[in-house]
Amino acid sequence: MRAVGEDVTLDINAKFLKRLQRVITQIQDDHANVKNESEEITDVFVNFYKDLLGHGEGPISRAVRSILQHGQILTEEHQIKLLQPYTSIEVKKVMFIIDINKNPGPDSYGSEFFKAAWEIISSDITEAILEFFSNGQLLQQVNATMIALIPKVETPLNASQYRPISCFNMVYKCTTKIICNRLKEIIPNIVAENQTAFMQGRTMMQNMLICHDILRHYNRKTLPSCMMKIDLRKAYDMGHLSSVRRVLEALNHFSSATGLIANLDKSSIFVAGVDLATRNLLKEYTWFSLGEFPTRYLGLPLSYKK
Repeated sequence: MRAVGEDVTLDINAKFLKRLQRVITQIQDDHANVKNESEEITDVFVNFYKDLLGHGEGPISRAVRSILQHGQILTEEHQIKLLQPYTSIEVKKVMFIIDINKNPGPDSYGSEFFKAAWEIISSDITEAILEFFSNGQLLQQVNATMIALIPKVETPLNASQYRPISCFNMVYKCTTKIICNRLKEIIPNIVAENQTAFMQGRTMMQNMLICHDILRHYNRKTLPSCMMKIDLRKAYDMGHLSSVRRVLEALNHFSSATGLIANLDKSSIFVAGVDLATRNLLKEYTWFSLGEFPTRYLGLPLSYKK
């Protein structure tokens, strides 16, 4: 038998050891130099995210109007619905449906506190949120967040192998959820049937079935084939350089219009039925690594074999 004090001590020690396991003790910078000091590790992560988010981009290309007009667009009714004024009723409704188990933001106040103190703080919180919808300006303090770094792999070596999870404060969470609720009424009318993102009830399995069907004849030697597995877009094409060039041009236009770019670490090019010279030319032109089957798509194994 152990005394109560011993149990408390063991519990404290267990929590301390668990916290130590979560500490990042070393990291590699962009030049593969290992950093061990706390300040150096911090600088590596700060610089990594500054390169991604912390500087202005060049001029953004406009979307091609003729292409947009042939797709799903907002009707006048949709536009009027989106432009309707936000109300205090929406603010309270959203605030009270946010789960109390959600992580609090930098101020340490979570959903449970806001619900318990709503009669006292409701007027200030509601006014702050509605003011944002009125003038489009957000206080820097409201926009502040804490970022938790979750390892993507068992032994992460560099900053890109950590997944950032933001812990926003409640005012920010409530504001974004109000916007999402408004958009949910419109999105089903403009998202294509073959898209699964943003649509409740649609599953990724539909995409997997389509991809397996595409790969059914992929490895035939008499049929030159090329497939590009890109983090933003998947493309299947005949194995010609001109076809690959058109895909890359489309990706570049998409990138210049949205600010999103293909992640080379997660992108591959798969070729079949072509000679070695063509294979190397495609690889050199795209800068993607050569992929091999079986691979993983949407987290599931993918192969041209049954």
